[in-house]
Amino acid sequence: MLLQQGTEETGPDLDALRKRLQSRSTSVRTAAEADLNGLNPQELIELMSLERAKRIRNRRIILSIAFGYIAIMVVCSILFRNSHMFMYIGSISGMFAAATAFSSAHKGAAMALARFDDVAGIGPLIEALEIPDPAVQRALSASLPRLLPRLRASDSHLLNPMHRRLLRALLLHSPNTKNYAERRPIIIAALRCLEQVGDESFLETVESIAHRQTDDPDEEVKSAAERCLPFLKQRIENERLSHDLLRAASAGPATDPDILLRPIDSAGRTEPDELLRPTLQQ
Repeated sequence: MLLQQGTEETGPDLDALRKRLQSRSTSVRTAAEADLNGLNPQELIELMSLERAKRIRNRRIILSIAFGYIAIMVVCSILFRNSHMFMYIGSISGMFAAATAFSSAHKGAAMALARFDDVAGIGPLIEALEIPDPAVQRALSASLPRLLPRLRASDSHLLNPMHRRLLRALLLHSPNTKNYAERRPIIIAALRCLEQVGDESFLETVESIAHRQTDDPDEEVKSAAERCLPFLKQRIENERLSHDLLRAASAGPATDPDILLRPIDSAGRTEPDELLRPTLQQ
């Protein structure tokens, strides 16, 4: 009798990979980058989620220290009447920069994820729009215009409130801004995807683009907004109707269990004198 022993496959150690990507050794970083490019989309999404959580945690810690330092300097300058202490406040600018910095692991994971045609990575790629790195932005300019139009109404769950906020900020780019040419393909793709996954939070922004009256408007972006607007309004109306129907269905007195279980006393009761009796026939 043969015994089969199953081995449970385990994924890569993402924490160890993150540390290797931050190593000072060039050879260690090169090997880690090769391993990073071998991850599948779900593993890259998880890695970016870990890096985002780490960045938020570090930012809170650093900002708390920085504001505490400022408070101490202000109190000391008032107590000792020494205005020169305010000069030391400028020395913490590096702390604020560190609080908002993105790690090399986050940047590498974003570029690796951008190479996949997987709409599940839409959210993390939208988050990566905040990474001020030219290589990352080039990867996103090639990936997001390809992925965003593939979203369907059933994919609305892929965009959380933060992703929608970043998309609204993206749409607000004016043709006169510095990096508009790089953002333009993503803006057009975002307007196309809003036909399927947009909500009421985008209505004012899309209307402003569709009705934009400037000396040098981007006609293609404006046309995309004009096409998007009726679909977006219809989606908003459908959501309102669905909400109203659900609210009406959930209201009513029939939900009280006491009403459903109350016995009926008025039915089936007849006075004894009125009951029918057999008669004797001669």
